[in-house]
Amino acid sequence: MKKQLYLLLICLFAFASASAQQKPAANSLDARIKAETAKFKGTVTLFAKNLDTGESYGLNPDERVRTASTIKMAIMVEA
Repeated sequence: MKKQLYLLLICLFAFASASAQQKPAANSLDARIKAETAKFKGTVTLFAKNLDTGESYGLNPDERVRTASTIKMAIMVEA
């Protein structure tokens, strides 16, 4: 679970920092995220949306996954 949280935080940070810059190439964000997720043993799916700009990013966003304990993320954000 710690690895998943760490990976999610890296991806969200990469998305936020790329969105804050002057319209960087989406490929650089994609390359950074794929480089980080390549180290992970398992399947990685990700979807993030910048609510200020409306930009979004997805890594296998249409792949079906079990929700397991992802509800904890929403609870953590609220807390």
